[in-house]
This record gives sequence, structure tokens and C-alpha cells, in this order.
Amino acid sequence: MHVPNAAELLDEFDFQVDPRSGREILAAEQKLFDLIWYQRSLCDMDPVGKPGRRRVEETYPKEELGPYTDFEWGLLNGKLSALRWVLGDHWDFLDT
Repeated sequence: MHVPNAAELLDEFDFQVDPRSGREILAAEQKLFDLIWYQRSLCDMDPVGKPGRRRVEETYPKEELGPYTDFEWGLLNGKLSALRWVLGDHWDFLDT
């Protein structure tokens, strides 16, 4: 039985994907960083973080700033980890 390789499957389904640009990847990484940092800063309520929180609140719509369900929180962190891996960091690098 013949098992098709990846190239054969792509040819069969005429599957075309245009990769994201570096700018798109960096913009998405920054947004995820901001959203995750913002939520963490609210948990600490550190007064030093106030200017940063104000910047995030002025940048993103209120409905994007949480609070998040456990699933949403995991999804945000997973996306950040994946984008950072693409950018050259180690898996699971989630510092904000």
C-alpha cells in the first residue's frame, strides 16, 4: 500500500499557505505579551505597573483585556509560547 508523502498530499489538495510576515508575527507576540502582562499586573496590583496598564487599556478594546476563563488563559499563553518559539526562544518561555 502506497502512503503519500507531504508533497503528494499538498499536490492532491492544492493546499497553499502563505506564511505570516515577520511584522505580523512580532505584532501578535507583542499583543499577547501585553494582554498576559496586563492580567498578571492586575493580580499584583503593583502601583508601579499603573503607567503600563494605562498604555494597554488605551491600546486594546476593553473586551480583550479579560478576565479570562481558564481555557482562554491557557490559549493566550500557548499562543505566546508558539510565537516566541518561532522567533527563536525556547518552548514555554512565558516571561512578561
